[in-house]
Amino acid sequence: MNEEAAPPSLDRRSFAKAAMLGFGSGALVVGESPVAAQEPEKEETPPPSVEALLLTALVVDVPSEHYTEEILRDVLTDIRVDRLRAEQLRGVSLSNGDEPALWFVPRPTRERPA
Repeated sequence: MNEEAAPPSLDRRSFAKAAMLGFGSGALVVGESPVAAQEPEKEETPPPSVEALLLTALVVDVPSEHYTEEILRDVLTDIRVDRLRAEQLRGVSLSNGDEPALWFVPRPTRERPA
């Protein structure tokens, strides 16, 4: 097999910067734009978590003056728990012949006096 060298990879910010500044495909093949070569490298902050983005979307879509730090922290915890439960459910493999459960059997409760 003929193995070719992989082209240099660009992160999204570098690509967007090069595309917006119009340096064309020549700068993209090299991997850096002249402007990026002159700028000192900055420490990049890690991207926000999916849970934080979902919380932000919720606050933007449903604005309220009643949001407090405690309420937002509780909502963020609920979002994290829900995502973990979804991952657990997604991890269960089902075949095409598996049918949904037709009966709901609640957990037994304590004996009630008659």
